[in-house]
Amino acid sequence: MTPEQEDIVLDWVTSCKDWSERLKDGRTIIPPPIFAEEAQYALSIFKELKIVDAPGSPSFGEASAQWVFDLVASIFGAYDRANNRRLIIEWFVCLPKKKE
Repeated sequence: MTPEQEDIVLDWVTSCKDWSERLKDGRTIIPPPIFAEEAQYALSIFKELKIVDAPGSPSFGEASAQWVFDLVASIFGAYDRANNRRLIIEWFVCLPKKKE
C-alpha cells in the first residue's frame, strides 16, 4: 500500500451523517471506493455484463442507474490488491420493493 493509500484508509469512514440532505438533493449516500483503480477495473467488467432475462439483453452499463455503479465501485474498491485482502467485508443494501 502506498503512503497515499494508507492516508486514505486511515481517514476512510462509511458513515454518512448528512444522508437525509444527500437523498433530498439526489446525491449518493454510498461511500466512495478506497482504491479507485480496483473500482474502475471492476466497473469496466460489470458494465459489459449482459442482463440475459431483460428484453433485448442490455448490458448493466446500459440499463443501470448511477447508484448501482457507485455500489459496485464501493464494493470492489475496498480490495487491497497489494496485501490481497478486502478492507470492508460486508455491505448492507436495503431497497424498496417494486410496486406494480
